[in-house]
Amino acid sequence: MDYEKVSPAMFGRSLRGFGHNLLVRNVREETEFLADVFGLQVHRVSNDYAIVLHDGHVLQLHSDAAYGSHPLLGIVPETTPRGAGAEIRLYGVDPDKAAKLAVKHGATVLQDPEDKQHGLRECYIMCKNGYAWVPCVKDATVLTETDTVREKTLLSFGHGYSAQALTKRLQKQGWRIFATTRSPEKVERFELEGIDPILWPDGDLKEALRSASHILVSAAPDGDGDPILRKLRNDIIGIAPKLTWVGYLSTTGVYGDHDGDWVDEKTPLTPTTERGRMRMKAETDWQSIPDLPLHIFRLAGIYGPGRGPFQKVMSGNARRIIKGKQVFSRIHVDDIAQVLEASINQPNPGAVYNVCDNEAAPPQDVIAYAAELLGLPIPPVVAFDEAELSPMARSFYAENKRVRNDRIKDELGIKLKYPDYRAGLKALFEAGVAKGGLVSRPKSPQSSA
Repeated sequence: MDYEKVSPAMFGRSLRGFGHNLLVRNVREETEFLADVFGLQVHRVSNDYAIVLHDGHVLQLHSDAAYGSHPLLGIVPETTPRGAGAEIRLYGVDPDKAAKLAVKHGATVLQDPEDKQHGLRECYIMCKNGYAWVPCVKDATVLTETDTVREKTLLSFGHGYSAQALTKRLQKQGWRIFATTRSPEKVERFELEGIDPILWPDGDLKEALRSASHILVSAAPDGDGDPILRKLRNDIIGIAPKLTWVGYLSTTGVYGDHDGDWVDEKTPLTPTTERGRMRMKAETDWQSIPDLPLHIFRLAGIYGPGRGPFQKVMSGNARRIIKGKQVFSRIHVDDIAQVLEASINQPNPGAVYNVCDNEAAPPQDVIAYAAELLGLPIPPVVAFDEAELSPMARSFYAENKRVRNDRIKDELGIKLKYPDYRAGLKALFEAGVAKGGLVSRPKSPQSSA
């Protein structure tokens, strides 16, 4: 969600769970204090109002003058603390750093930073408006070394295209990554990338299972079910209560065919392909594990660097296959990575998310646009019934639907980097030209037919 542009009505309807609204004498002064001392994000700052964010949670500030009438105004004290008896806790904010900065803003440190028996290091700071803020972090002195490592350790099963995009984001934040692969060739590459590789299915997973705080499952099911659970179900059950987040990458194919109509996360699952039925069963199998903080991500067609229509168009073998009003939903791999990261930062066990861009489009339009970017002739049209397609490629055309992505926006605050295929393909093309990559403009561009 773009907090700077969202309408008041849309913002209000997006709020869930507990809501916190503080009355303050000076909104701008309070936001400067919160941003500088605690590193909170502030939006829509005015003399009367501001939105404040911390770790995915929303706090609102209103000035006293913003209300023409408010039941609290008559009893809000002017000389004693407004928030007496209440603590506003900010988990993950360094109390030692905050205590030093607070004094600059005229705040009062009621209690210096110290380690508490409940496992947190914290301090108490009263702002000029009289609210008690409690920045706190986990006290490392009471955590075992294993517990400390578990905080940012991902075990990635079937470490493929989407998982690698997420890994690049997490490694910048100091995460340790364990990744399984069936390819001995990838082991060396993973090591060079700072990843702990594990050959699947015979490699030793003991350290990874013992250390992992988060698990991402990209491996596809087969005719015998999910390969991870088939081999490690009891192990996963054993560590489930200790895990913070588990992500399962599924497919929008579980919805089946809807003749071009819209589907969302509440739509009944009626897959029409064997691939979709296997995914539905795998989802159910993972959901059956008790105490597992599972999040399911139903991905649309994935494209990104090295994966898209450009190579097909440049090969000269591309065709624009026409089948009635057929459309497909798509998603850029970078947007998949940001959705997964957002979910990791604000877990909601049991949640299911559709991961796709804003526009389900006919496949022939995508091919044509790629050709236009390359300056090549638009490939010829071929009727679906006459097209030479593999059984798998033909199966994709058996389902026609438009997939809604509201939940990733409303719940996770996602603003898609590539909201449609045109934005995504144009960015890929321009990056290829700039870096001399796989996608580059021909030396003698030809006009589109």
